[in-house]
Amino acid sequence: MMDEDKKRTVILFGAGAVIDFGGPTTWELTESIKDYGFYCKDNETRITKFIYEVLSKEGYDETEINFETIINIIEDFIIYYSYADRKKTNSFSKVFLDSKFENELLNFSIRGGEEKHGYTIDIPKVSQDFIKNSYSNESPKQFFFQHLLLNLLTDISNRISKYTYHTKGHSLVVTDEKKELNENFQNWMKQISKNSILRMYTLNYDRVFKILSERVGIKVFEGFDTGEFVPQENVNIDLKKILSDFDCNVHYSLHGSVFWRIKTRENGFEIDPQVILKPDPGLPINSTDLPMLEMEKGKNILMSNIVTGYHKTQKSFLSPFRQMQSTFDRDCMLTNEMYIIGYSFGDAHINTSIKNAVVHNEKLVLNFVDPSLSNVIDIDSNKNNMERILIDILKKESLAMVKSQKIIRDDYHEYFNGKIKINIVGMKDFLKAQLM
Repeated sequence: MMDEDKKRTVILFGAGAVIDFGGPTTWELTESIKDYGFYCKDNETRITKFIYEVLSKEGYDETEINFETIINIIEDFIIYYSYADRKKTNSFSKVFLDSKFENELLNFSIRGGEEKHGYTIDIPKVSQDFIKNSYSNESPKQFFFQHLLLNLLTDISNRISKYTYHTKGHSLVVTDEKKELNENFQNWMKQISKNSILRMYTLNYDRVFKILSERVGIKVFEGFDTGEFVPQENVNIDLKKILSDFDCNVHYSLHGSVFWRIKTRENGFEIDPQVILKPDPGLPINSTDLPMLEMEKGKNILMSNIVTGYHKTQKSFLSPFRQMQSTFDRDCMLTNEMYIIGYSFGDAHINTSIKNAVVHNEKLVLNFVDPSLSNVIDIDSNKNNMERILIDILKKESLAMVKSQKIIRDDYHEYFNGKIKINIVGMKDFLKAQLM
């Protein structure tokens, strides 16, 4: 049950919220995967870079092509080359569409030359240690792109590990370099939790804010019953508590975590994919198999511990993503105050929850935190960052917002009598301002 009289504060952490803590920028991840993964048939050009260059030639601006765009293309290839059924019928999209770049991209061979149950593939310049066997009726072309996707997710996981690794013997979260920043965040959490239930949601793949909160005695449920440190044994997810306990402090990873694993077998038997928590970051390429789920008829999706690309909406229907998204919906609707930190509004399913809160939650006070927010509203420019937020997210009439503007400082404005607050700063400076 939920005590609706209790004050609650929702905090949504986007990629910009962890940059000061060592998290990667979108540009950094894009540059990384452009030089990672398998090669085209020329064995010189990475497939990821080839995709980037093709999109550029088609007229896409560089700001529109990032690591998620590239991963989305690869996931589309997985769907395109999937079999629709056990009879090995082509997917619906492949029946009517043709791929223009098969000759350049499909750089593999079937070992032994025959597609049979348990076959494997050879990929130039790739160790066979990382190649699985096909046991789920994958077409060879689909199988190739599944391996490429796992490869890219591993590259991302490696980068996340560089700032989020945390055990009793070694931590990249708690360091001397981050001491002041960490303490400012912890003091802000203590300040909020005195009078409010703390409902944190992250779109990143880490446990950083959960760890920092636990270190100062703020108990935070993350979908798994564990404290600051994760025990060596597998920790199973508690879906029932996610859906039923709305009066505890939480930190939910809406797009997964590098500390999650996908378990598909138990006691030697195959089971539906389940998520478990582990103490060390997991690399998708080391997974024992490729858990594929048919989300829609003839459309197979690879389930992984982290979700990226533009198929997030479909994947959010998988457990535990759907349960955590459901609690986010409910919290947005009933919260007193919401902080949106470093989020660029690129995910439709997240935006819908925020929009619904703006329309239906009359008590909501909404705080935006992002140094890229414009401090001037240009009602004649659709390219203005503030204008985009107003029109696409808040559904507020921009001229009315201009009239209600109250400039407290150059980097802090309020609108509609303080119902909307704009902090034109990064996370580090925002935390300092909260403690003044």
